[in-house]
Amino acid sequence: MSGKYSVFLTPAEEDYRYLEGMIAGLADRYGGPPFQPHVTLYSGLTDDVPLVAGTVSAVAAEFSPFSLRITGVEATEAYFRSVFVTFETHPSPFRIHDLVKHRLREDSGYRLFPHLSLAYLDVPLAEKQKICAGIVLDRRVIRFDELRVVVPADEEKGWRGTDRWVVGGQSALGREMAGKRGAP
Repeated sequence: MSGKYSVFLTPAEEDYRYLEGMIAGLADRYGGPPFQPHVTLYSGLTDDVPLVAGTVSAVAAEFSPFSLRITGVEATEAYFRSVFVTFETHPSPFRIHDLVKHRLREDSGYRLFPHLSLAYLDVPLAEKQKICAGIVLDRRVIRFDELRVVVPADEEKGWRGTDRWVVGGQSALGREMAGKRGAP
């Protein structure tokens, strides 16, 4: 039986804590779930999370931490793209995506659109757009320094069960990392 997984690009500590607070505040205010700040770089199915984690660790070792410049806050009708930060195009997320896909010898069909969600909401688009208009970011750049392999542990809720996401492996960009900062 294959299980779902995603490869998350996670912000460096200061940006992680800032975004974690913003996500929690929006969740409290608008009734959505809190979740780990991240940019999803790849998603697929696997029987072997340790194999995926090892592959992601090897890819992470090839990249130095990098920053993405924020271009705005947007909304779509899609639940997992309810309210999100957009970024200027940067080659590193695309290169990581391509390397993970190539080294796993897998094309799950996942199409990369680098963004960092701030809220997951089941509300009309017009309401999401009003929320976007009220968001003020105190920074223009987000620094990223880690890759995580994350799996949804709640089979019934899947990715919507954000409180049950499990980190199956994580690696700092540029070196393997021990510990699980921010992991549930």
